[in-house]
Amino acid sequence: MICSRHADSPPQYRELAWSSAAIRGSGRWRGAQLKSRGVRTLDRIEQVLFGIGLILMKFQRFIRALSLPFLITLSSQGLAAQVSVGEERFRVGSPPGVEFGNVSGIAVLESGRVVVADRLASVLLVFESDGTLTARVGRDGNGPGELIIPCCVRTSQTGDVWVRPAGTPSRFDVFHETSSGLAFDRRIRYSPPGRTGHSMPGISADGSFSVRLVSTDEDRMQELWRFGPGGETIGQVELPDLPPGDSVGPVMVKFAGSQMQLPYGVPYRPLRLIALDRSGGFAVVITSSYRIRAYDAAGIPKWTVQRESPPHRLSTDERRVGEESLQSIRDYVARGGGDTRSLVLPEYLPPILRIWFDSHDRLWVQASRSSAADFEEADVFRPDGSFVTRARWPKGIDLTWGAIKGAMAWGVASDEWDVDYLVRVDFEGGQLAISGN
Repeated sequence: MICSRHADSPPQYRELAWSSAAIRGSGRWRGAQLKSRGVRTLDRIEQVLFGIGLILMKFQRFIRALSLPFLITLSSQGLAAQVSVGEERFRVGSPPGVEFGNVSGIAVLESGRVVVADRLASVLLVFESDGTLTARVGRDGNGPGELIIPCCVRTSQTGDVWVRPAGTPSRFDVFHETSSGLAFDRRIRYSPPGRTGHSMPGISADGSFSVRLVSTDEDRMQELWRFGPGGETIGQVELPDLPPGDSVGPVMVKFAGSQMQLPYGVPYRPLRLIALDRSGGFAVVITSSYRIRAYDAAGIPKWTVQRESPPHRLSTDERRVGEESLQSIRDYVARGGGDTRSLVLPEYLPPILRIWFDSHDRLWVQASRSSAADFEEADVFRPDGSFVTRARWPKGIDLTWGAIKGAMAWGVASDEWDVDYLVRVDFEGGQLAISGN
């Protein structure tokens, strides 16, 4: 965790030197003696208070060192009784309406409008909540307000829209909402030390932000870094250690006596996922078990939520698709003379598929579903870790962008020709509704 250590200097204890010759024989002897006792008494009280302060400070550091967040254990039976069903309201895309090249980011503005990034057209599209196109913002280029393969759209707590161009990953272009759409505000550049794989930012109220990165070391593990309002590097946020027995790093295979990292992952293999909220806080999960840990922007634990999640054995179709994907990896390794014996599919699906935060910083935990299921499902938690509802929506609609305001969600669906559509989903039941929205 990022922290600044503060050491308080102890008070200077006063020593009173009394001159008997100056005081004896005068009428002030009794008063001076009482005054001396009073000052010494105050000194003793100050010493006691200082000692209590040291104890409290050490206790606080001890609690933080333990990293014991508030633990919430959920009953699967209770969760099943609290379900919010989402229905598709409409779709936007394809002629005669707006046609998307490739949707690479979605964010909901404070006004209820939705911003969609199209990476092929290098443009931001602004829609009203009824799906009406309001504005097209940006174009391909490197000047102010221009975008190079825009992706990773995120709104800040102040309502600004942050866009990361995939073509220049160490940069954010910041826009603000206007009556007619969006206007360019500023450009922020940051320099992560030897890191790749930039993510959507988590922006604190003071303008500092967090970004999930991938190290260029051999382990290629995800890391979390914080940067100042101007892009200056603050430092790396310490992530929790991986649980024993979980292998979530890169897949390593043997090539001619040495090990080499595969550029692809094994299907259905457990992963470590990190989701950032709008304030820079984050949640971490190892998908092999239902245990999610939440932290503030400094890496201080806030809460942990866990529940029993029965494993789902791979279906025949899932195993067939997984084997087809894995076989291409085996072929790649075999062509290089590598050992393919370790490249096998797991027997079960990880219980968790994805996690993300919505525009209210509620955490959505999407469960792995059998390919035969006709709906998607996620548990939703408030910022304090309390359970909101179990959300269900039609299969094939991706809500992981976090463009969810109240009970209205925006996602992406693709047809059989891989054409993207913007989809609005409205959830019933009132559990996801937010007062004032």
